[in-house]
Amino acid sequence: MLFAFSGFTFWALRERAKAVEQTQVASKEKENAKLQELIANQKTQEAIIQESLAKQEKIKSDQLRNKAEEAMLLAEIKKNEAINANSIAEQEKQNALKAKEKAENDLYMNVINTLTVSADRVNVVYRGIENPITVAASGIKNENLIIKVISNDETRVSGDSGRYKLFPGSDPICEIEVQAKVLNNETIVLGKKSFRVKNIPRPIALFCNKSEGLISPHTVLIDSLTVNIPDFDFDLNFQIDSYTFIMKTEFHTQELNIKGSKLTKPIIDYLQTLKSGDEIIFNNIKAIGPDGRRFPLNPIFLKIS
Repeated sequence: MLFAFSGFTFWALRERAKAVEQTQVASKEKENAKLQELIANQKTQEAIIQESLAKQEKIKSDQLRNKAEEAMLLAEIKKNEAINANSIAEQEKQNALKAKEKAENDLYMNVINTLTVSADRVNVVYRGIENPITVAASGIKNENLIIKVISNDETRVSGDSGRYKLFPGSDPICEIEVQAKVLNNETIVLGKKSFRVKNIPRPIALFCNKSEGLISPHTVLIDSLTVNIPDFDFDLNFQIDSYTFIMKTEFHTQELNIKGSKLTKPIIDYLQTLKSGDEIIFNNIKAIGPDGRRFPLNPIFLKIS
């Protein structure tokens, strides 16, 4: 009986221990379940936060896209406005060009028949000197005229207001073009003019207006050497630079080298001794032309009458 009771007690204790152990296991599982639930709740909160952030980013993205679309629309409007402005400007430019062409044509028709270009002396210009020319056009102020050389040589032109100086080059023909300032300081061509170009005729040296022949003994004492171009319309400045004076008498010959054009005192002294039949010669005559170049001239042979 006692053995049976002892066996029951041991079994009861063992069962109780199992129950306690199961209770502890159940308690741990319950705690684990609560922990898993807490973790799940945290993940849910994180998911909610991420979803909220994603919605905010989407809103920002939509706002940026809307702004970009608005900017593109505004740019398209500006582009169309610029195209329209360019079209208007081009039309105004074309209208201005047509108005300019009409004004130039009207002006050209008014002056083309009245344009005059002439050399002041003859219709020929000479190399080595300045040739004055006059230009005029009806309806055009002289200060609005422009003269340009269109020859291919070294011809030059200077001056203004209708009065010019032409310096021809080596070509036989010199051609100039006359232009006029019109609207906005632009120019139109009024016409062209050609001139024949010649060399200056060869000048001759004279003494008492003679290069040879008889001369009075009294005349030789009151003159000097001069340079002349017969039948030439321009008044050019030639200067005698030097010469050799030779006096021949029956008994001797006297020779002097002189600088300048005038008779020196030694020459005058010799001339005062001349008699009929004696000869005077001016040789090796050198002159300086208007262009500054030095060149030789003809000798002068005179006999005392």
